[in-house]
Amino acid sequence: MGATTPIGCKSIESQSRLRDLIREIQTGNFIFIAPDIDLGQQDSVLVPFFGIQTNNTTSVSRLARLSGAEICLMTTTLNQDRKGYTCRISAPLPNFPSDDVEKDTARLNQYIDELVRARPAEYYWVHKRFKHRPPGEPSLYD
Repeated sequence: MGATTPIGCKSIESQSRLRDLIREIQTGNFIFIAPDIDLGQQDSVLVPFFGIQTNNTTSVSRLARLSGAEICLMTTTLNQDRKGYTCRISAPLPNFPSDDVEKDTARLNQYIDELVRARPAEYYWVHKRFKHRPPGEPSLYD
């Protein structure tokens, strides 16, 4: 488990045990997972993002299924006066998770794709979203 952040949240390292995350969910705590970061090929699938097969963690679908947690989308956008941000949390996604982890992951990517298209300059592109490519496909960063 990680340290407490200034806003009173607990930071759990991505290498922590699944049991730690499930314990937090069962306690009723809010868990944030960034499903659009390429964390490597373990527990990941390739699904479209902006029409490009992209490596994505399957943890959101798997954790929702194991814990029974509702999944909501959180977006943070720059205010028009450029002096702060507004954070919005959606209503729970209907019929999520399904019985298909890959379809769930593609569905999350579709939501994120739509949000990014609305405000592309605010997306965190520097994290190399297209780092792991399908077999035989060239790097997009060379």
